[in-house]
This record gives sequence, structure tokens and C-alpha cells, in this order.
Amino acid sequence: MNVCYDKQPADRVIDGPWKETTEGWRVRWSHNGKTRILFVPMGRKYDGASVPRIVWSIAGIRPDGEIRAASLAHDELYRTEGGRKLMGGGMLTNDNGNKVFVDRKEADLLFRELMLFATAPRRQSYMAWWAVRLFGWKYWGKDAPSGPTP
Repeated sequence: MNVCYDKQPADRVIDGPWKETTEGWRVRWSHNGKTRILFVPMGRKYDGASVPRIVWSIAGIRPDGEIRAASLAHDELYRTEGGRKLMGGGMLTNDNGNKVFVDRKEADLLFRELMLFATAPRRQSYMAWWAVRLFGWKYWGKDAPSGPTP
């Protein structure tokens, strides 16, 4: 999988793990010969990936800093069921601008690859990936929580 984005998401902390994007953010990736582009609009709230906090502790990393792009993309794909429930300006398209969808396996793989792209340690990236593969099904397609009110 090839992944790239121009910059880290611009966001602000709202409360605890909750952040809110302060401008639109885009990530592009290719998987199995297909290009995907995810656009996350300004104002999207996210809490740092569907990984139980105990796993972050065991892996020795946090879902912020340079790897928050992985958390934002993963949260957006999970809460929208791979792009099926995108709303409020969010988009998941191919190179031609056509709407596309991804499955949970691809969303999890993108999470891992974005962590590696952000130079997270390989071992920790794989541990977080295994955690979402094992436990993420609980969160796939759930309504996006609104998060705290600033």
C-alpha cells in the first residue's frame, strides 16, 4: 500500500482525547491497484482511533503527535463504515472523483501504513494494527459520536 498526505491534520484539542479539525485534510493511498482519496472536512471531531487505550500503553505510543493523521483517517473510515455514511462535506473517492467504499480490512491497513508513513516504530505500528483487527469490529459503522461541546 502506498500512502501520502501533504501535512498533518490541523486540529485543536477539545477535551481529553477529543480533537476537532480546524481545516480540511486529505490523504491519498493506493491498494490493490486502486487509488483512494479521503477528504475530512473542517470541524470533524475525532478521538484518536478505535484502539483500546490499554493497547496504546502496551505498544508504547499515543494516538497524537505525528501519528494523529492515522487516527483521523481511521476514525473517519470506521465511523462512516468505509465511506458509506459520509456526510457534512466528507468524501471518499477515486482519481476520477467517483465515490468509492472500503472494507474494514483496508481501513485497518491504511491505519498501519499511515503510522509507518509518520515514522512510528514498526513494532508498535503492527501492535496497534493487530489490536484494531481483533477488536475494531465493535466500532465499525457505529454512528460518529459528537464529542464534547467546546
